[in-house]
Amino acid sequence: MIKRHKVLLTLLLIFSFINLASADKSEQEMYLVGRSAFQDGLYSLTEQQMGSFIKNYPDSLWLSSAHFLLAESLYKQGKYAKAAAAFEEIGQSYPKESWLDRVWYHWGLCYFKLNNPPRAVEIWNDFLRRFPKSDLIGSVLLYQGETLYQLNRYSEARSIYQRLEQNPPAQLDREGVAWRIGQCYFKEENYAQTVQYVKKLLDMNPKENLAVEAQWQLAGAYFRLPDYNQAAQEYLNFILRYPKHRYTPEAYYYRGQAAWRAKDYALAAKAIQQLIKNYPQHAQTEQLLFQLAQGYERLKDYNSAVLTYQKLLKEFPKSKQAAPALYNQGLACLQLKQDKSAEENFNQVIARFPQNPLMLSANLQLGNLAFKQENWAQAAKFYKTAAGAEGAEGAQALYRLGECHWKLGQNQEAREVFSSLIDQYPQEKSWLQMAQFRLGQIYRLTGNFTQAQLIFEKLSAQVKDEQLKKSVREQLEQIAKSQAQIKAK
Repeated sequence: MIKRHKVLLTLLLIFSFINLASADKSEQEMYLVGRSAFQDGLYSLTEQQMGSFIKNYPDSLWLSSAHFLLAESLYKQGKYAKAAAAFEEIGQSYPKESWLDRVWYHWGLCYFKLNNPPRAVEIWNDFLRRFPKSDLIGSVLLYQGETLYQLNRYSEARSIYQRLEQNPPAQLDREGVAWRIGQCYFKEENYAQTVQYVKKLLDMNPKENLAVEAQWQLAGAYFRLPDYNQAAQEYLNFILRYPKHRYTPEAYYYRGQAAWRAKDYALAAKAIQQLIKNYPQHAQTEQLLFQLAQGYERLKDYNSAVLTYQKLLKEFPKSKQAAPALYNQGLACLQLKQDKSAEENFNQVIARFPQNPLMLSANLQLGNLAFKQENWAQAAKFYKTAAGAEGAEGAQALYRLGECHWKLGQNQEAREVFSSLIDQYPQEKSWLQMAQFRLGQIYRLTGNFTQAQLIFEKLSAQVKDEQLKKSVREQLEQIAKSQAQIKAK
């Protein structure tokens, strides 16, 4: 660009010397002072001289050159609004000048600098229509692509960059073009094409700063495809190649997330452990500890899960994850058959987080522990509270509450609870069918054989579980025997 600009100035100067002979001495001196000032980088003086020259010599043969130098001096001083107006005036006043493509180019640059991308795009589009053979085409396309990218018009920007692939401008090499195309595809969420272009770029052995960005984007594209196994590998490649880079902590993080989503919990746990160890102040440490503990649970390493939940609760006592950490710790203790510890965790959830939905889940688990100990009355209290939960947990709590009444011989209360479950949770098939079975039993044992028979016959047609189906048949047989005995009497 600098070389082209010098050529333009040389042409202007040659034109100026040709016309020296026809100019008077004051006109010549004023023009030459302004021109010399521009050559010496004295743009404020150039602006002053050429402004005066244009005003004093409106018919000068150097007028177009003076306008151009004035516009250029304004641009060099960062007076982009005034420069834009000056370049526009040149375009309107001198439409046949051979160097007019330079005017359009700089005119667009003014709006680019003024952070008015739409106007810059408009001017450069006009340039491309007017000057299809200009040697500035490459530079204009480059800025056009950058501007469209800023406007989030990624598809249009990519089309521009693809025109530059085979013949990039001096300001940009092939690696830079490939990188920009890959970025556009990424923004368009076309991750397969992003992978293709970023790999193409990496095959070019770009400079390290570009290679870093490319490797990072490659991993990100695989993550979003999604190809989590390959993403985990590419994040590892990043870690190995750039162990001290500012992106490296996030590479550990996303490697763990990719492995987690690939359900490779062992790798996820390893990546999270490395991140926490190497970057203990990482912003996501609280969430990572929780996820690490969950990973251990999925690996059935419940001891490690408990220890990790304890670490989270110790280091982040006011964590948003405190309630689920306590609850999950209780579940892990159940797996370890440490019922007393589990009970303590569930009680803490209830005491510390009475407004948290997990309070209902904790009551359900405490009810199960009491039920296991055959403490039906205590279990019923927990289940009654847990019945406020939604979905499967609410259905389970109601069923267990009905079971407690059943165990306590409270058939009327049991029947009411089972009936309530059937009405409230028709979508929870497993709990629904067990409640229907119990309800049928209650009717049978209380002598209402007709109602019991209707329930068991309906249940027989719906049940798929072979064991439950067998139990239903046995109940129907019992009803038939009882009815036969009544008739015999």
